[in-house]
Amino acid sequence: MAAIRAGQIVAVKGIGGYHLMVDACNEEAVAELRRRKHRTEKPLATLYPDLVEAGQDCQISTLEEQLLQSPAAPIVLLERRSGHQLGRPSPEAIAPGVSTFGVMLPCSPLHHLLLQAVGGPVVATSGNVADEPICIDDDEAFSRLSGIADLFLTHNRAIRRHVDYSTVRVIAGRMMILGGIVSGKQIGRAHV
Repeated sequence: MAAIRAGQIVAVKGIGGYHLMVDACNEEAVAELRRRKHRTEKPLATLYPDLVEAGQDCQISTLEEQLLQSPAAPIVLLERRSGHQLGRPSPEAIAPGVSTFGVMLPCSPLHHLLLQAVGGPVVATSGNVADEPICIDDDEAFSRLSGIADLFLTHNRAIRRHVDYSTVRVIAGRMMILGGIVSGKQIGRAHV
């Protein structure tokens, strides 16, 4: 999508609500998203097109690979590779002060098409201002996100209930759920 490649912030209506997306490799665009969303320090999740692309920036174990590709489609906290290559997501822009990236893979046809058009990873964070609920209704999104998003990508499918991504981390070879929604109940407070 040309708007994301050009550094614009796009509100994308997904399966469980709106997400704000911006080119993960564009530090200025990521900084602007942080400013508009009032999220100055908390890490942001990064949506990668595939495991190969995510593996350029992060170390991925077999269990982490399985989690990323599972039907639950969680955000998985992965250890970043040392150093930073030009043209790749900046650790200090995406996750200042921490050694991990919150990584997710496409879980819908829309995500696949969008990432194919962008040609690389995008920051994908919940469509809200810090500490507000994620937007699920178009009118609500247009109203609440108009000061954050430059553009909106919507569809005509109604969302009945918001669903935010669960956040998990592999610790000592076991998956630990850090936050998200399980069986309709919020089980923690993920800051990705």
